[in-house]
Amino acid sequence: MLMKNPKQWTRHLFSPDGTAGSGEGTTPPADTTPSNADGTLSQADVNKLVGKARQEGKAVALKDILAELGLDSPDALKSLVTDAKAKREAEMSEAQKLQAQLEAERKAKAEVEARVLALQQATVMERKSQAFLRGASASGVKQADDLLILIQAKHGEKFNAVFSEDGAPDDAKLKAFLKEMQTAFPSFFGPQGAGSPSNAGGVAPSTKAVGEQNARAQIEKRHRF
Repeated sequence: MLMKNPKQWTRHLFSPDGTAGSGEGTTPPADTTPSNADGTLSQADVNKLVGKARQEGKAVALKDILAELGLDSPDALKSLVTDAKAKREAEMSEAQKLQAQLEAERKAKAEVEARVLALQQATVMERKSQAFLRGASASGVKQADDLLILIQAKHGEKFNAVFSEDGAPDDAKLKAFLKEMQTAFPSFFGPQGAGSPSNAGGVAPSTKAVGEQNARAQIEKRHRF
């Protein structure tokens, strides 16, 4: 029923003994008498009533939560939340430490694998180089080390095709390769310098031969320093 008289409304909401008319154990505002002269509620009165209802609602909700969790006070709830937060942070910290440890182990493993691979590649290259130098010396190559540098720079794929994956040479392929390199770099094979009176009848050396001789001179100069 709608009450037109505000005094009747406030008396209905709060009983004379200081408890809410529709609730138990609640405390009414200190002053429930309308402050306006005409007996109506002012905005301040309304704010007091709303604030009181809100506080009572919060208190009831907190009481329900405490009962559900089996706790007897807000301090106990605060302690429970604090402990749970600390435990979660500790678990996260341990997980991060484990992750960092796993990452460090992964990097260390990758570094070891890279070193092993580099060592294997160096061993294979050394086998190829030694096999080539033996074959080149047997073919009368002069300064076989310099020739090997030129071949690896200009004919690397052909050079690698002569050997197996572990660096073992195929003798037939190596022989054919050396013959091909004799055509490409004749100045490294047999008598020096087409164009000298003793072996070329005074014929001037070709541009290709001159280029090879210059390359050899640069290599020798680099080795001397």
